[in-house]
Amino acid sequence: MRTALVVAALSAAAASPSIGAQASAPPPAAQPGYTLIAPLHSKTIHLLDLDGRVVHQWKTAFEPGAELLLENGNLLRCAREPDARRFNAGGQCGRLEEIAWDGSVVWSWKLANDQQMQHHDFAVTPKGTILLLAWEYKARPEAIAAGRHPEHVRKEGIWSDFVVEIEPIRPDRAKVVWEWHVWDHLVQDLDQHGRNFGKVADHPERIDVNADLRREEASEAQLADMQALGYISNTPSAGEIVADWLHTNSLDYDPRSDQIVLCPHHFCEVWVVDHSTTTAEASGRKGGAAGRGGDLLWRWGNPRNYRAGVLADRQLFYPHDVRWIEDGLPGAGHLTIFNNGYKRPEGDYSTVVEIVPPLRPDRTYGLEPLVPAAPSSPIWSYQAPDPGKFYSSFLSGAERLKNGNTLICEGTSGRVFEVTPAGEVVWDYLNPFGQDLDSTMKTDLPRALFRATRIAPDHPGLKGRELRPIQ
Repeated sequence: MRTALVVAALSAAAASPSIGAQASAPPPAAQPGYTLIAPLHSKTIHLLDLDGRVVHQWKTAFEPGAELLLENGNLLRCAREPDARRFNAGGQCGRLEEIAWDGSVVWSWKLANDQQMQHHDFAVTPKGTILLLAWEYKARPEAIAAGRHPEHVRKEGIWSDFVVEIEPIRPDRAKVVWEWHVWDHLVQDLDQHGRNFGKVADHPERIDVNADLRREEASEAQLADMQALGYISNTPSAGEIVADWLHTNSLDYDPRSDQIVLCPHHFCEVWVVDHSTTTAEASGRKGGAAGRGGDLLWRWGNPRNYRAGVLADRQLFYPHDVRWIEDGLPGAGHLTIFNNGYKRPEGDYSTVVEIVPPLRPDRTYGLEPLVPAAPSSPIWSYQAPDPGKFYSSFLSGAERLKNGNTLICEGTSGRVFEVTPAGEVVWDYLNPFGQDLDSTMKTDLPRALFRATRIAPDHPGLKGRELRPIQ
């Protein structure tokens, strides 16, 4: 087994990490704790110390999605359901599991059928319910009736996103307690006789069902990379690429405002919706603490989607992993976003941005027609001194740490590193795990990661656990 290199006290301009050595001690500027990773093309999840040594592993039955260490020490995660049908795209999951510290599965529930499939991400509320992302199938006639351009609906139809909130019931059931559907909040100006017809520019709170048709398509090389790294199990057909019109890849919940933030990758922006609604209110335009029902309260990153800007106003380029910064952390209430930078006009490179949502006392954001949503720019960002040296066209994530640093996962390379607010790299790790499910894979491929999470040493889930290096 190769060990991963942890490079202490690197400057931001230092060389990239390598595999095959281990630093003598973690740098003092790094946030203490353990790092949780779930390599693609692997069924093993790893908990690492700051020297890059494995201190715990969970052996599982399925390939990974997102994961979270609970306060009881169990691991909650979504995983790829091997028998799933229809939905062949990046981020396929379909199964949620709660796994005890000893590896036993204490809860397993599946949302994967011909009509719906859980994908990518989830979030846990203070009540213990789980908010999760899912696709729902819309047949070609239904999509065209909703105003979708007929030339861009193939036999695969449309896969639209929805958020469903469930209450787990052990050992294998769940109760649905709330839902929000993109399909209830559309607008289109293509067919005046069709559903959802209106002036797109007058309705920034709704989602133009044809806005994604202006996006840059993934290249054949990028699709091949996705398959090789384990992000997709099969290369999707052209019809499947079109069907996955939103490709929402992350979700987070803010208990302070009772709102949900989403990251629709193909729209190159982030959205906020109201969770304080009932399911009935979430399908309409009234109700909830903000009084707007399930319409978008705020959106940011690409104002062309609601005819409020031009190409130069775009700030996000196929982003991932939008998160609210939690209470008690520097920047609490702000959002961090991994801005992948695919097809950025000045060249392909990634950044991590922190923005301040313009939340008002009435829980609205001042979203108005013909005006690009505030803020005009991030309050903080990280990019490499040589921009092209930090780039991941898909996957990836970032999270704010207690010491004010930011943990960044450059997903396609399997690199995880920690930067200070000034951009100094103080911890650097290159994942050596993964690729253990396919003996035909090239051994020199990167060990890709969906994201990575730093677990504080005083996390309740680690209390009383033996955390000694096992590898």
